[in-house]
Amino acid sequence: ILADEISPDSMRLWDLKTNEKLDKDRFRRDLGGVTEAYTEVAKRLGILQEGQDNTGRKGPVLVK
Repeated sequence: ILADEISPDSMRLWDLKTNEKLDKDRFRRDLGGVTEAYTEVAKRLGILQEGQDNTGRKGPVLVK
C-alpha cells in the first residue's frame, strides 16, 4: 500500500462482530466516543499497546 495518510479519517472502519463504526462517522453523526474508537483502531493496528495511556501527550509518537 502506498499512501500519504492512513487513518480513521481517510477510510471506513467498523467492527465486523458488532457493526460499530470506528471511523469519522462517529464525529460526523455525533455518535460520541471518537477518542475511544480511534484508540481502538490504534490498538488493533499495533500502534498502541493494551493499557497504554497517551492522554495529554503532545506531538507524534514513534512507532517501532
